[in-house]
Amino acid sequence: FYELLTTLAYIAAQTETVRLGTCTISLPQRDPLILAKQVATLDVFSNGRFMLGVGLGAYRDEFEAVKPRERSANRGKMLQDSLEALSLLLTQDKVHFESQYVEFRGVSLNPKPLQKPFPLYIAGTTSDTLRRIAKWGTGWFLSRTQKEPISERISKLLPWLKKYGRDISEIDLVATRGV
Repeated sequence: FYELLTTLAYIAAQTETVRLGTCTISLPQRDPLILAKQVATLDVFSNGRFMLGVGLGAYRDEFEAVKPRERSANRGKMLQDSLEALSLLLTQDKVHFESQYVEFRGVSLNPKPLQKPFPLYIAGTTSDTLRRIAKWGTGWFLSRTQKEPISERISKLLPWLKKYGRDISEIDLVATRGV
């Protein structure tokens, strides 16, 4: 496969109306500062047609292959830290952030994405996925490999949305298929 964001930048330059998106970038494998700059740039260059899909990553051995020094890291916590960092970087200036896996001080990312809110789709099947979607997501990649009906998964999301003052109408639901 070609590198995803570079490929989408090329496609953005060749098209005018098609929406572009990822499904999904393994966020624990990426530097959130660099990724934030890449996605903001791609959104501006595509005239607001980019959607970012992120997740934990299906296979721990893939993560360990590209980040062997972080072999014992908690990928769920890395995902959470990166989602928080992305959210701040894409919406605020002079951002200070410190967590277990991500740290930066006084960072302003400009230009900001054109879309407000920036379309952030979250994938996952862990128990924390629903909280992450409710807090940061504008979309949810629903895995078709799960045995639980989609309606039941949505009903489990509703209390989390209420906790964060959000409504199900704010979440784009997408059933995914593998390549």
